[in-house]
Amino acid sequence: MCQGIYPIDERRQTNRILVTTLGSVFGERAVAAGIVRDLSPRGLQVMTEVNVHPGDLVEIKVELPDGHGAILAQARVVWCRSSENSLHPHLAGLEFVQIRPEDLGRLQAFVAPLEGLT
Repeated sequence: MCQGIYPIDERRQTNRILVTTLGSVFGERAVAAGIVRDLSPRGLQVMTEVNVHPGDLVEIKVELPDGHGAILAQARVVWCRSSENSLHPHLAGLEFVQIRPEDLGRLQAFVAPLEGLT
């Protein structure tokens, strides 16, 4: 179980957009469904049933809301802690390390109109 590890530096280079959408985490330990809670062109926060650890590399698939399609990316776990959700007891912050240009474009198109609302 993740031992309450938090990010050292909370300063963000991009705004995170609050969302509630489906995601899937593919890692060495397991494959699991998850719920994406916030999203930016640099990363996301996800609640999942699988335990991940800082430094883990995972593949993430995110279903963007409002018909924007899905994106696939490789991400690094930056931090993790327990969540209060019994179905998805792990909460993790992920930073994208590799994303296809077309997926980044789709993500930016989704996030851009919402950035002024945060």
